[in-house]
Amino acid sequence: MANITELLTWQYVDYDLPSAAEINYNVTLIMTEDKWLVASVVAPEEYFDQKYIIGDTEFNLDTKITQFNVRYATEKAEYNAYLENENRISEAPTIIRTSSYDPDKAVAYAQKWAMSRNDAFIDFGNVDCMNFASQCIYAGLGGPENTPDTDYMDKSGSDKTERWYWNDYESWCSCSDFRNYVNGSDAALNTGIYEIENGGQMPFWHTIVGSIAHVNTEAGGEYGHAIVFIGYESPLLKDIYFCAHSTNRLNEKFGLHYPDSPAYVITPESLS
Repeated sequence: MANITELLTWQYVDYDLPSAAEINYNVTLIMTEDKWLVASVVAPEEYFDQKYIIGDTEFNLDTKITQFNVRYATEKAEYNAYLENENRISEAPTIIRTSSYDPDKAVAYAQKWAMSRNDAFIDFGNVDCMNFASQCIYAGLGGPENTPDTDYMDKSGSDKTERWYWNDYESWCSCSDFRNYVNGSDAALNTGIYEIENGGQMPFWHTIVGSIAHVNTEAGGEYGHAIVFIGYESPLLKDIYFCAHSTNRLNEKFGLHYPDSPAYVITPESLS
């Protein structure tokens, strides 16, 4: 049994930035006559090419791994060069504390770290979505990228479910606790909040870029996954682009990835 991660990259016709996603598979391999064959694949997502199951006996695991490593390194280098050329990678902020939220800084951070992890923050593995969204908000509020400041956020919270710090407090890394925090009367983070039905659109007074959205990843879910809005074609929910962690997503289109989900949108505005 092997856990295999596939890196997909593509370009939307109506969007000027490249998009990418990491897809995780659980693969059972067998060796026959000195050749590796794929016996079965558990692929919860829609991207896997079934040809390796139905008779591609020429499949060689070592060759595929080598090819993947070369392609991954090349595409990562090309994308980083693209970001540098477009001046989309921001430098560490010189102002550590600010009261207002800058969505452009949040978006720059989201696009820079969507496909990797910032070692300056705790990594929550395969449940890293709200942690990543919180990092983006932190960047939008002027927080430094490489030296998290534990005194930067809410100092008035009475316990860990009300605080919003850079470490592993629940309101930083849990979608439900973060919603409880921003809806609380004592929250130091001021936000605009709007719930959008599937197929709906953002209201004209509500900021899209730099907003955080909680979505349902399965029918009947309770907003258990966090994503970061980074661009849009129109205010319609289906036309908004996002970045996310677990799995890593870069410039994905909401309507193609979450066609059946509503969104609970939270737009940071300032710190009290």
